Amino acid sequence: MADTSQDFQPIGERREWADVQPRALPRTPQPVVEIGRDELLAELMDYFWAAVARQELSERVLALTGEIIADLNSSNYSVWEWRWRCVQALGGVQARVAEEKALTRSVATANPKNYQLWNHRRRLALALGPGQAEEELAFSAACLEHDAKNYHAWAHRQAVLQHLGEPRLWAAELAYTERLLRQDVRNNSAWNQRIFVLRGAPAAAVGAPREAYDREVAFAAAQLRLVPHNESVWEALR
Repeated sequence: MADTSQDFQPIGERREWADVQPRALPRTPQPVVEIGRDELLAELMDYFWAAVARQELSERVLALTGEIIADLNSSNYSVWEWRWRCVQALGGVQARVAEEKALTRSVATANPKNYQLWNHRRRLALALGPGQAEEELAFSAACLEHDAKNYHAWAHRQAVLQHLGEPRLWAAELAYTERLLRQDVRNNSAWNQRIFVLRGAPAAAVGAPREAYDREVAFAAAQLRLVPHNESVWEALR
């Protein structure tokens, strides 16, 4: 990661990058708007693009992507994508799982609605398999505690359940949405998630059709007594 102290060494002065000629992206002729560039980020990106041009998937490039993401620009899709390729080339996800989880946690703390962090986290989860499901649900739940309508966190939960969820996790998700709705009946994201579970869960998770129907009608009716004009409740009843 970039060090902003007096000991920080520009990448152009680092011995491990001495063999690389930095490569800037071509500028668009006569752009409508000239986008300002942070000089430190610009220098690191010039070396990043040089590495991409060489198709280099190495430890130094992995470290460079981490420096860019963690300290300067966590939203650059190309940097995240190249990092994923480096992870795959350098022993695979199992060899890097702690490092990758730490990076995504750090980015989520600063910007929990960062598109790229959720894409990376989902790739990690699917590569690691079913044993990762509960940790991913806990990770997204922690983000939802700060913003109960974080679309990315909800989408992550859906992907985890669809690809890694066993019946008990689907059942737990139903209970999770109920808890959130008892806290805030107007949480439309939780209503949407509940509908997702009811439509996609195995019968072992939500009960036989008639049992599930009776339970959901009773639950929705109780919520309608609190907020009779909430469209999400009516959608759930449909």
